[in-house]
Amino acid sequence: MQTEQRPASNPVWDFVSAPPDLALPDFSAFTPEHLHDAARRAIEHQETRIARIRSASTDPTFANTTLQLGEAGHPLFRLQALVRVIEANLLTEEWAEPVAEVTQVLLQARLHALLDGELFSRLEHVPTSELNPVDRRRHELQLLDAVRAGARLDLESRSHAGEIIAEIEALSSEFTRILRQESHARALHLTDPEALAGLGATARGAAAREAAERGVEGWVLPLANTSQQPALAQLTDPRTRSELFAASLSRGSQRGPGDLREIVSDITTLRAALAGLLGYRSYAGYAIDAQTANSPDAAGGLLAALVDPALARLAEELATVRERWSPDRLEAADISHWVQRLVAEESGLDPARIAEYFELDRVLFDGVFYAAHNLYGVEFSERRDMPAWHPDVRVFEAFEDGRVIGLVCLDACARPGKGGGAWMDQLVSQGRLTGEKPIVTLSLNLTPAAPGAPQLLSPDETITLFHEFGHVLHGLFSNSTYPSLSGTAVPRD
Repeated sequence: MQTEQRPASNPVWDFVSAPPDLALPDFSAFTPEHLHDAARRAIEHQETRIARIRSASTDPTFANTTLQLGEAGHPLFRLQALVRVIEANLLTEEWAEPVAEVTQVLLQARLHALLDGELFSRLEHVPTSELNPVDRRRHELQLLDAVRAGARLDLESRSHAGEIIAEIEALSSEFTRILRQESHARALHLTDPEALAGLGATARGAAAREAAERGVEGWVLPLANTSQQPALAQLTDPRTRSELFAASLSRGSQRGPGDLREIVSDITTLRAALAGLLGYRSYAGYAIDAQTANSPDAAGGLLAALVDPALARLAEELATVRERWSPDRLEAADISHWVQRLVAEESGLDPARIAEYFELDRVLFDGVFYAAHNLYGVEFSERRDMPAWHPDVRVFEAFEDGRVIGLVCLDACARPGKGGGAWMDQLVSQGRLTGEKPIVTLSLNLTPAAPGAPQLLSPDETITLFHEFGHVLHGLFSNSTYPSLSGTAVPRD
């Protein structure tokens, strides 16, 4: 940790240790020192309570062992959720290193508990025959977490497994940090207005603002986290498409400080070593063992069944493109453009014109919230008096039968330091044991509209918002006893 001196007051620890009901922390008051201090306190909380569990003279029971172990780690669980929100939405230069350090410290603390031989022995001897199904499942998953970390290995191998897991996490954090830096650095800078031919007004305005923020002339097309970039569908200049696609693919694969190839190789090697140590044929087998597919072959079979029909459909579309327009070339950088042009012509719908009907608030209130109300009876009301981690974030209370059941924090637009794509997370997980209601986050990466202009969504972005809101409802409607098992804490497949 960076320093042993504790701050006089700590809003991070206040939120983690004694959270107010359905309230957000004061993110503006957070400092890296607060994050480190909260991690220290959470670890002390866990260590003190684990010592009590280990020193108990009574036989292990669900109440004095499994439940107590969950309570011991709850501040760590809460802090990990808070750190995830910062890492996903606010990974600026100020926060990148502290987040990586705290993430590693929290993982080490979690591994210390999972790989404690005496503690694991007590867990194994907890009688479960009289437990209700929920408590039995809670206990089974506690054991499974420990086993998957290496708790059943001999002392030397257990220690080695912990070291491997910690190193994988450290390299993964470094990968995320470097990839975001690479995405920022390799954004395509253009000075010729002809190079932007076909680009819609919203995207062109955003590119101009991006250039101004970077202090350069012209336009800058930022890179999304996918290989295919959104602007490729609109750009009509093949050379610009090639340059943008090349910039996208070059991330992390060029010599220098942004080269990610060695990190990828190291992570792959460490994953294979961990899988072998735990008795699996491959890391894929280890990763999927706790999922519903059960085996890599089952998951691979599902994907294989999708690939051939998808490739066949693409071949048909590209054949139609060649027949209809005879483009000079049809490379990977061009496919999005020509397929969108084909769809637009055959449907008679221009995506740019369609977007005019999908203004964010209309989609949100008259679409997403309307559907949620009619399907499930839930209603939403915006809380403009509740700031979140960024001024762009909007907070909504969710009501069911007139009572508040949770908060939804919508972070809609892209910005530096924010991860790419779209995702839902749980800043606070619902739990009947703790009495906490859920605080759910929903992050998108819409291209910000010009000041005073409406925030428009493409059809794909509209679908994404509806999709992610399904996960939001999963978190909001959770009715679990234990926070660690509530909401989307289920097998990912």
